[in-house]
Amino acid sequence: MNKRWITLFSLLVIAQFIYAQGVKGFLKDENNQPLSYATVFVQENKSGAATNENGYYEINLPSGSYNITYQYLGYQSETQKVGVGNTYKEINITLMPQSFDLKTVEVLDGREDPAYTIMRKAIAKATYHREQVEHYTAMVYVKGSGRMLDSPFFLEKLMEKEGIDSTSAFLGETVSQIEYSRPNDYKELVKKIRQQGNDNSTSPMAYITNSFYEPELVEVISPLSPRAFGFYKFSFEGSYIEDGIEINKIKVTPRNRGEGVFEGYISIVEDDWAIHSLDLLTHKLGIRVAIKQLYKPILPSVWMPINHRFDIKGSFFGFDFVYDYYATVNDYKVELNPDLGVEFDVIDESIVTPPPTADKETPKELEDIKRKMESGEELTRKDLRKMMKEYQKEDRKQMEEPEVVSNYSQTIDSTAYNKDSSYWASIRPIPLTKYEVRSYEKVDSIAIVEKAEKDSAVAKNEENERNFKVSHLLFGNTYRLDSNDYLRIIGPIASFEINTVEEYAFNYPILDSNDYLRIIGPIASFEINTVEEYA
Repeated sequence: MNKRWITLFSLLVIAQFIYAQGVKGFLKDENNQPLSYATVFVQENKSGAATNENGYYEINLPSGSYNITYQYLGYQSETQKVGVGNTYKEINITLMPQSFDLKTVEVLDGREDPAYTIMRKAIAKATYHREQVEHYTAMVYVKGSGRMLDSPFFLEKLMEKEGIDSTSAFLGETVSQIEYSRPNDYKELVKKIRQQGNDNSTSPMAYITNSFYEPELVEVISPLSPRAFGFYKFSFEGSYIEDGIEINKIKVTPRNRGEGVFEGYISIVEDDWAIHSLDLLTHKLGIRVAIKQLYKPILPSVWMPINHRFDIKGSFFGFDFVYDYYATVNDYKVELNPDLGVEFDVIDESIVTPPPTADKETPKELEDIKRKMESGEELTRKDLRKMMKEYQKEDRKQMEEPEVVSNYSQTIDSTAYNKDSSYWASIRPIPLTKYEVRSYEKVDSIAIVEKAEKDSAVAKNEENERNFKVSHLLFGNTYRLDSNDYLRIIGPIASFEINTVEEYAFNYPILDSNDYLRIIGPIASFEINTVEEYA
């Protein structure tokens, strides 16, 4: 028996050396401070990873030569050619602040800010970018963490008595396959899940699967909406060159602050008029949602998001909470729309006067616009808008389907919870911090203890199962009705949900012995919740 254990241990050690190869290191700024959640992009396989809160990154790679780009919003990117052997190669990077070229343009005497020309072109081409991809699949890794920061003082003693830790943390990871089909069909297959605590419905997947090229994103007006100029003011912050491509940074300011609008920055690729990156925040019912995204050209002139960062913070009924999510998107397999395969330039007719056209487009005029588009000639914003409107109209007619805002479905694999820590260590694109490692170790230890104490807990539960307490209405309890039947109350404190897409709610679910869900209430709610079934 001992020999078997020695042999197994030896094989594990050998395997560790065989597969422990790649690139690792730290990213810091000019002041030697860590750059948290910076992007590390491997150009050869179009895959992205990220640094953790301490600026540390680690990527598993087969032996070979790679061009690796290190990026952080507001800093100059750096690309290094790296040779990977049979061990980890340590590469530490210091990024410098981005220097901007203001193009010697000054906004004086009522002259229009150049941001408006850039945004007019980007808005005009938003529908094109939205229709550019016919179909794609990708793998999405999401890591989330969060906790309740504070709770109402009058509940603290009661929560302590019931053994509820108001500052208990949530930590979770998922690996999903996303499939998109034009125009708005998204399917998510959740392949792997590892989770400690409750995320309170704060998952950012709705932001990940939706697009800023849409007029609205989860009920917030996009800066690229055709109505954007009525909701936002734009100012040019400067431009810079990245990998030979000019990037324009635009400040986005709401005309009226409040819900339903973003504020922050969006960067636009010159000539392609596509999104390069964004750093925006919005508010909804007291919840602050900050979003950062970075895009890369997966194919020439086809910019797709590879990294997402979400910070969610808020307060509700005295409960203060904070959640943080990071997502990387890898293994893109993209099929382009064959009808929109030609590059063309967009003219801002407010600066360049185009030839006069009729107020209402004619078939001949549309044919002329189509010819220009197919030949790569310049198009005015008005021409492009007409062409895309007609294209969408004909496309819907061919599909013989009504226009659908979005169709999203989620399936959870039956083996999603069956992977151990070694699996997660091998695929995780963002290294865990020491705190996160300890959190998972605590979860594993608790699971062992709970299993060992399960039998002894049954006797104690049976004694209390028939005794009702007022506190059970807040924190929940299970009551045994007879030898085969029970009644379970899940109190509103336990079922509090902060849904950044569909708002938030206090639900009042009760489970009977057949696991049927009965909802009493909700006692305080701003939404109607649905119960999802997992495959």
